[in-house]
Amino acid sequence: MIRSLTDPERFRVLYRGGRRYVDREPADGTWEPTGEKDKLINCTTVAKAISSDAFFKKVGSSRVPLDALRVAKYADENLERLAGMESDERIEAMATAATRDLNRAAERGTAVHSLIEALLKGQPPLILDGEAEQYLDIAEKVATDFADQLTHMEVVAFHRNHPERGLDYAGTFDALRATGTTLLLDWKTRGPDAKHGAYEKEVAQLGLGTLCSYYFDVDRDGNLVRTAMPSFDELLVVSIRPDSYEVYPIDPVLAADVAEKAIEVYTAKSTAASRARAATGQPRPMAGETAPRTRPARIEPVNAPAPPEPKTAPEGGPADADKVVALLERARSDAGVAATVNRWVRDAARAHVDWRIGIEAQYSTERRYALSYVAVELAEHLCSGADAAVEDEVARAALAIVIGDDAHQPILAVGGLIGTLTIDQARRLVRIANSARLTFSDDGSPRLIVAA
Repeated sequence: MIRSLTDPERFRVLYRGGRRYVDREPADGTWEPTGEKDKLINCTTVAKAISSDAFFKKVGSSRVPLDALRVAKYADENLERLAGMESDERIEAMATAATRDLNRAAERGTAVHSLIEALLKGQPPLILDGEAEQYLDIAEKVATDFADQLTHMEVVAFHRNHPERGLDYAGTFDALRATGTTLLLDWKTRGPDAKHGAYEKEVAQLGLGTLCSYYFDVDRDGNLVRTAMPSFDELLVVSIRPDSYEVYPIDPVLAADVAEKAIEVYTAKSTAASRARAATGQPRPMAGETAPRTRPARIEPVNAPAPPEPKTAPEGGPADADKVVALLERARSDAGVAATVNRWVRDAARAHVDWRIGIEAQYSTERRYALSYVAVELAEHLCSGADAAVEDEVARAALAIVIGDDAHQPILAVGGLIGTLTIDQARRLVRIANSARLTFSDDGSPRLIVAA
């Protein structure tokens, strides 16, 4: 039986713009919780330490960095649009083209992972956006072929307090088999035009998994328990394109060696960077100039109250399974709606007010159904198809009618705000979404007109 043990977001925190991990679970006699101050580095970051700084591709007679190629392709495909922009806007659009392309690839990978996970559990996927939908057939084949080979999915594992490796880290691994011939596996989504393969960073990531101290499982009572990481007999990178997939076996011993090297390189780079910062002093004044005063260090308030955590309303009883399935199918039927709702779902997860809906008991409550329903209604009637910033501005305007000016505070993204609604507020927002209409002022700003 395949189980998805827990939402990895339970262990993730944002730190300096990146993802890190904390273990908040009670002590078990062997391991203590890490505590909020000890934010463990993401193993993906460690694995990148041995990757090339830039990937290259042959174009004509030249070998160019992949990011430069992404920018060049964007410019070539958008010449007329770019020509009509102001200089600053044009430069920004081109400079961020590579990052946007990478973000789309990351979102596509996340969507395909979620799709495979749902299929392996025999559930309909949450929602598919237009790009991820082309992977549906191959994902169904992957799920069918691997259904009998796996025992766990979305496995959160920690590497801590090793006497020789001076680095603690953690990560989420796509799947493992914990019985019989043990297996650790990662799904890797490739673009339609990409080649199948397994790359250094991916080998290092699996190797880092084999070195972990423990992962989280559940006991008979449904409680999370730390379980010693097994010694793995097999490691697999499963490379997935829309038309096919290929499986790359990775030698566990060699992967562990690669992981050890990644830890060594990452630690050396971090130490060198820290020493470089410590060695850099204040600039000296030129002859005849007075040295500028340094600004005093910021004084932090003592015993200041922590910012409030977003609170979720009561979940209510279980949702009707047929209604849940119908809503999932409805959301998937429109690529624009799917993309908008998926973005809000990710915003909610980052804000720790997850309202994803699914067939499993924890994802199938009256409140989750109500919030997912209102998200689909907002996307269908008011938001879908517009620029993301406009979508969110319109959604905030609708939310403000229900929850007041708090909707306009930037502390929570729209998905996070939806996650704070009660069932009654969600129902009221559905009525607004069905009766309001979107128009635009002369200056192009969106306006939400609500029926009296």
